[in-house]
Amino acid sequence: MMRIALITQRGVTLIELLIVMTIMMTTLGLVAPLALNSIEKAQAQSEYLGFAAWLKKASNLGFANGQGITVSLDKNTLIANLPSGEKIERKYEYLNFETLEFRFSRNGMPTIELIKLKSRHQSKSLNVIKLLDGSRE
Repeated sequence: MMRIALITQRGVTLIELLIVMTIMMTTLGLVAPLALNSIEKAQAQSEYLGFAAWLKKASNLGFANGQGITVSLDKNTLIANLPSGEKIERKYEYLNFETLEFRFSRNGMPTIELIKLKSRHQSKSLNVIKLLDGSRE
């Protein structure tokens, strides 16, 4: 009788391992930039929403105090002079403003209607009046 020897394979070869790793690295190289871009976009949107919320807060503060608040925007910096003499300065990573100075009057209304800014190299206009009225743009 003739015996047939069965060869059993117990592992993977180095070539198979290299092929799998190459496929994984190629996939990671394609997906990682998209994921990082999504994270940066979300952070920029969060910063924009925080700026809009700060404008609402400044309007309410001007109304509550019955005195005006002066706001200056320049590049990525917001500076607010409060009636108490306190100065608030905020720097933004993803927002860039045109140089602008305006006031929230004692009734909380701004002296401007539009704020032009750039967020992640995209130009935007924020309608402050609509923002304070609660209207959607």
